[in-house]
Amino acid sequence: MQRYIVLIITAVIIASISCTHFESQKEIVAAKELDSLRNIKNRLESEIDNYFKEIETIEDNLNKVEELEWVLSVQSTGENINNNVTDNINKKIDFISQILRSNAIKVDSLKNQLKKSSFNISGLEKTISRLTNKIKVQNTYIENMKSELLKRDELILQRDIAIKGLTNNIETLESENAQKNELIEEQEQTLHTAYYAFGTYKELKQERILTSNGLFSKPKVLQKDFNKDFFLKIDIREVTEIPLYSKKIKIHTTHPKTSYSFEKKGDCYLLKILNPNQFWEISKYLVIEID
Repeated sequence: MQRYIVLIITAVIIASISCTHFESQKEIVAAKELDSLRNIKNRLESEIDNYFKEIETIEDNLNKVEELEWVLSVQSTGENINNNVTDNINKKIDFISQILRSNAIKVDSLKNQLKKSSFNISGLEKTISRLTNKIKVQNTYIENMKSELLKRDELILQRDIAIKGLTNNIETLESENAQKNELIEEQEQTLHTAYYAFGTYKELKQERILTSNGLFSKPKVLQKDFNKDFFLKIDIREVTEIPLYSKKIKIHTTHPKTSYSFEKKGDCYLLKILNPNQFWEISKYLVIEID
């Protein structure tokens, strides 16, 4: 009887231990499943955070591009496009191109991450597709802008060449006009330049202004080799009176008598040219003999 009781007690203890062990095993499995779910949740949250951070960065960049595109559209349609403005536009285009390249790389990276991901995030593929299309549109805009700028640069170059050609033509014409004016001025000066000399017969002969072949022959005037330095140069528009400082005078060159007169001032005579053009018409040299 006692042995039977011991067997019963032993069986109860073994059953109790087995039940406790089974409950402990269930708790361990449940804990592992919970940890696994937590890891999955953390991975999902991390992936989602990463996706949306990348998307936010891409959309911020696209907004910057849109702002810069608006600035470019204003600058590129301005009337006065100089080299500084063109350089500024080109720098903005290069900056936009860098942003678009960076966006394209980020979008491709997101696509690859989605393919490798074990999660199916609803709507994310549509968002990535929308961003891809927007990048394509903006790339097209930038390429068109580059093409328009190249055309404008060519027009500006042609304009500058034309302006340079006109400038050269103007400078050539100005130089030619200056030479013509200088020539006209010289001709005008020559036209209104005359020379006169007065002195005694001996002085005039000594300077070879008067020459004679004999005692009773008429003196000849202004033969070759006469001394031109003995003459005074005048502008016939300004000089119309010539003081002679003598009581006796004789004109040896030919001048119309109606074009001049003599006026006596004190004991000396003054030659008055009444009509300069007529007076100097025959000869631009005036030779007067005084006593």
